[in-house]
Amino acid sequence: LWHANEMDASADGRRKGEPFGTNFAPNLFAKTGGPVSVIKSFSKQNFVRAANGGPLTLEFASSIICIILAGKVGSNIASEIGTMRVTQQIDALDVMGVNSANHILLPKILAMVSAVPLFVTFSVASGVVGAYAVCRLGGFLSMADLVLGLQHSYEGWHLWTAYIKSFFFAFIIASVSGYFGYTVNGGSIEVGKAGTNAVVVSSVLILFTDLLLTNLLMA
Repeated sequence: LWHANEMDASADGRRKGEPFGTNFAPNLFAKTGGPVSVIKSFSKQNFVRAANGGPLTLEFASSIICIILAGKVGSNIASEIGTMRVTQQIDALDVMGVNSANHILLPKILAMVSAVPLFVTFSVASGVVGAYAVCRLGGFLSMADLVLGLQHSYEGWHLWTAYIKSFFFAFIIASVSGYFGYTVNGGSIEVGKAGTNAVVVSSVLILFTDLLLTNLLMA
């Protein structure tokens, strides 16, 4: 809806460039019968500029994916390491003279930093393929208009920004989750609380880091 200033006037009395109403939804302009078909006969929104690749690469492919990973992978890391702590497996490593933090946390951090950029690539590709499928099946835009929309306000640096942010987000997820799991004291209840705290703190840090990095990299 932030592209309302680029949309033409609509049949509900909204002028060109004015914000949409709170009840506006793009599916009002789908190919349907009844009253909607009457509206479509004299009003058709231009979604070319709204379907651009900027938000896909800057936010959805990095920030949203990493928040989802924080909820799934982060809780698993915290619970796994927390279970090792309460079952004294970490204490056994310390007794044997092994650096338990380095032995347990470092591989998870390296794995996340290596894997998350691949998820970002997959997310961008899925977003583009999904847009083609929706436009083909729903008839919202022609393929030529979709390509034009994806290129609108898109810069190559957007993709690199998403990759750079993904490295920071991956480190946050692995390190924060590992910390809460490594410092568990108690039993199974505390392990569950550690998983919840890891998800909450990781998600908040991802949002703040996203705001900071986006302003720095896009300045």
